Amino acid sequence: MIKKIFLITFLITLSFSYEKVKKIDFGKIYKTSAKVEVFKNQTQNIVAQIPGHIEKYFVKEGDSVKKGEKIAKVKSFYITELSSNYLKLKKEIEVLEKRLKNAKELYKKGLITLNDLNNIKIKLQSLNSKLSSIKLKLKILGIKDIKKPIEYFYITSHADGVIQKILTPLHSNIESSTPVVKIVNQKNYYAIAYLNVDDALKLNNVKAFFKLSDFIYDTEFIKVMPQVDSETFQAKLLFHIKPSNKPLLIGAFGDMVIESSPYKKALAVKKSALTMLNGDFVVFVPKEGEEHKKENVEHKHNEHEEEGEEHEHEELNFEPRVVKVVEFLKDFAVVEGLEENQEYIDKDVYFYKSRLLKNSLGEHGH
Repeated sequence: MIKKIFLITFLITLSFSYEKVKKIDFGKIYKTSAKVEVFKNQTQNIVAQIPGHIEKYFVKEGDSVKKGEKIAKVKSFYITELSSNYLKLKKEIEVLEKRLKNAKELYKKGLITLNDLNNIKIKLQSLNSKLSSIKLKLKILGIKDIKKPIEYFYITSHADGVIQKILTPLHSNIESSTPVVKIVNQKNYYAIAYLNVDDALKLNNVKAFFKLSDFIYDTEFIKVMPQVDSETFQAKLLFHIKPSNKPLLIGAFGDMVIESSPYKKALAVKKSALTMLNGDFVVFVPKEGEEHKKENVEHKHNEHEEEGEEHEHEELNFEPRVVKVVEFLKDFAVVEGLEENQEYIDKDVYFYKSRLLKNSLGEHGH
């Protein structure tokens, strides 16, 4: 029986990217939990402004919105009547203005009395007053330049924020004061972290970041709150979470990493450069005496399913260096075991590791 040989060839183009070990400021680290909060004056309800029927929502809970962005579409007899009256008054005023012009000529000729002329002026003044009132109402609703009666009205956001809750269900009848959605000012999220009192009072020159799920947020330390937490008796630290496009959930608990004086210089590499090998953290560095440049290399990797076939051994121009990880800080890891300005590979580490393991197996005849 003839054995079938399956040959799968992968052509992988890789960019061998090198970074250099650098020194960063490394302070005393405190790790604790923190809760996402907003203050009451940052939460606002968007009201309907006019009575009607909610036909459609353009947003859902958790969506970010900008000032002036559409929130909901409302069918409203009120807006239809208001816009119709606006158009009607404009036509009446146009007719009356022509009539007034003719009346002035007739008055000069003595064909009508001053009282007749004044009656036209009074009526025109009354119509203009009504039109101004309707214009103001339409302006408040953000409507102008009406050409025909309006059937639908669009509720818009009056501020940037995040839709925290839809308060009125779709297809509901609403009044002018009905709250439709609740929004939270996205620029002012806060995190309240908890730390023992002694450590909290010693904080100085604070830097911190907040981690929620897989997302990391930059923060700014504001102050130690004046009252300890009533349940844990820990100090509460207030941080402003800097605006970003990453999602946040009010009331969610995450991890806060706080740095404080004294600071010192420490060697660091990108977290993406680290991998585990034989139970140790390693960083791949160029072999001594090798000249390395950033270049594109085409690597053909053959997998064979024929029994007994040996894999080609490939010479690698890099080697794993065991390091001790002192601390993780955002995208960096503070390490020991490397030298400042030493080159290391920061991308596709999994590929280098697989090549190393493949060659190691080849050397042992497996």
